[in-house]
Amino acid sequence: MRAVIPENKMLPPLDKYGGSSDPIKHLRSFVDAMAVYSTDDLVWCRVFSLSLKEEALDWFHSLPPATIDSFATLRQIFSQQYASSKTQGVTFTALVRMRQGRDESLRAFMDRFNRTARQVRNADQRLIVGALTAALRPGPFFDYLHAEEPQSMEELQDRMASFIRIEEGRAHQRGREESDMQHRGSRERVIKQAVGRVDRGNERKWGNSQRMQRYVHHTPLNLPRARVLEEALRANLMTTIHAPTPLGADESKYCRYHQNRGHTTEDCVALKDKLETLVQAGQLKRFV
Repeated sequence: MRAVIPENKMLPPLDKYGGSSDPIKHLRSFVDAMAVYSTDDLVWCRVFSLSLKEEALDWFHSLPPATIDSFATLRQIFSQQYASSKTQGVTFTALVRMRQGRDESLRAFMDRFNRTARQVRNADQRLIVGALTAALRPGPFFDYLHAEEPQSMEELQDRMASFIRIEEGRAHQRGREESDMQHRGSRERVIKQAVGRVDRGNERKWGNSQRMQRYVHHTPLNLPRARVLEEALRANLMTTIHAPTPLGADESKYCRYHQNRGHTTEDCVALKDKLETLVQAGQLKRFV
């Protein structure tokens, strides 16, 4: 039986397959293009070589005569030839292994999680919700999933949108506070440069009086003291002290505040008191 090529009908544009990409995706693309061109199975066999290039085209022309008797046969031998190039499907295990990054926003993580979830075929929605609960870091949305488990992905997405808006609103507010703090810091630096030695002397006096203050209890912070110290230095809320390392000190421990060795920044008693003074003055609210 001869293949009947449609007259006055332009051949649809065909993607060229060279052998390195997924053969199943190429077959799907070819079938979709040919479905509007012809329903003749033999026409598809004749045209298929026009969708190949390089290694794949060489393979096609190396087939023995009378190898192909239908498009089903062509599909089978083509898939077998390039089975090693087939893209591995995403399994449910990929969802189970996902974790929200320490500094990753809820929106960024959910975009990443949803992209993976869409690629998992025939996954039960309850299992997806369970995997999401295990992947999230502690927070308001994490608490919600434990308290009121959604019954469908639609319900999950609706609730998630609310939490994303809340998180982004808080992030915007923190950004404004940091911007205001930086602006105040810049203004203080200009004043210090203008006043010169007198102002720097007053700053040293202020710093000494701060270090003399001692506290029995210290307010818990949500970040290590070393991190809070760096933020306070950037905001010009305090300065470091250069103290010589005592004789016989433990050289393996370093204090960023005193810039010497013998104890760690986290265990520095003077730094604890210094930060507590700033907390009491309302300067470090976002770290409490």
